[in-house]
Amino acid sequence: MEDLNALKRLDVDGATYKGYIVGIIGIIFGVFSLIIGIYPLFNKDENYRYLVLSGWGAAIIISAVLFFIICKLVNVINEQFLQLQKIAEEREQIKAANQRLIEIDAYVIGNATRRTAERRRKSNEVPGVENSVDEGKEK
Repeated sequence: MEDLNALKRLDVDGATYKGYIVGIIGIIFGVFSLIIGIYPLFNKDENYRYLVLSGWGAAIIISAVLFFIICKLVNVINEQFLQLQKIAEEREQIKAANQRLIEIDAYVIGNATRRTAERRRKSNEVPGVENSVDEGKEK
């Protein structure tokens, strides 16, 4: 149950809020970078424009590739998290089943020792003969 509780205590809201703040900061930096990146396009030199456009093309391609890689990684992490939850639940069920087996085992052992003790008492008693051990205890 401890592992399952640890999974439930994950601070999802805090992580979401921090991710939101980091995203806003990233947007601000992106806007400034866009302004700085577009400004050289107004330069009159055509070779310089091709250089800037090729840089932007490379950035867009890299961004698209990284987007797909990150999406796949997030899916893998999500699947692993779900499997971890399932394993934690199964572990708790196994612990409960093990505890039940221990209780059943204790009950069976208790009954077996009582029966053995009763058999020993019965085997020591001989019909028609008084048991001297029992008489000695009573006196």
